[in-house]
Amino acid sequence: MTKTVPLHAPTAALLLPLLFVAVAAAAGAREGSLTVEETQKTQAAAIAANLKNLDHEEAAARELAQKQLVESGEPALKPIEDFLARTPSLEAKSRAQAAAAGIRQRMRQASIKGGKAVGGLQATLRTEKEDYRAGERIELEFELANVGEKDLAVAPQKRLTVEGAGWYMAYTSCTGILRITQVSGEKQKGNGLEACGSGPDTATQPLKPGATVKTVYDLSELLRGALGPGTYDLQIDYFAQSKKLAPGLEADVSSNVLRIRVLGSVLESEKAEGKP
Repeated sequence: MTKTVPLHAPTAALLLPLLFVAVAAAAGAREGSLTVEETQKTQAAAIAANLKNLDHEEAAARELAQKQLVESGEPALKPIEDFLARTPSLEAKSRAQAAAAGIRQRMRQASIKGGKAVGGLQATLRTEKEDYRAGERIELEFELANVGEKDLAVAPQKRLTVEGAGWYMAYTSCTGILRITQVSGEKQKGNGLEACGSGPDTATQPLKPGATVKTVYDLSELLRGALGPGTYDLQIDYFAQSKKLAPGLEADVSSNVLRIRVLGSVLESEKAEGKP
């Protein structure tokens, strides 16, 4: 004998957005496929349900609603904007703003394209976001990817020489150079100079087609200081050829140019984050 267990109301609300998608998918399977208009209506209903659940009595439901809004992507941005205009509760407002920031972050990451590939090796520079508060930690993710069809060998990225925007820091065992171009803001004074040593350890590791190797840098550690308010373009050159870090390559590999902004006031920061 099968025992039926009643579905608790909060749990049902937590699953509601998923039920919208499941019902629509089942209908599409019966009738062939969903039209663009039907898909948009289904997604809009799920987004509306998740926005409502940002005020749910259960913390787990509120957390899941925020997560699913981020996964909805760009189509959720306008509904979130309309939701915020209706003066929701403080927690719902905070979660909606965090969801919007998460969506924009994903969109930014997806839009970043690497630099020109050299011999099948491509370099990509990323940051978590574009706008940072003054003094906030800025992490640079540098990725080397084998986008070719042959196996490559590369030396892992280590320390970087820093050049530009008033800074020049040259380190021992440097495997590349971070170029900083200041687009706007008060001119930087920089912070010291250190001579480059005998060169990096050139021991290489295999990098098969489709594989990547990533290194994360703390910008303030590289600079031994922090960038002041302003707009900056960042680019990393990997010494693939000049220091023979990638045997067989005929030139160094440059990443994409990445723009970031360091905001100088709380008001400016909140405006950039979309806070009213």
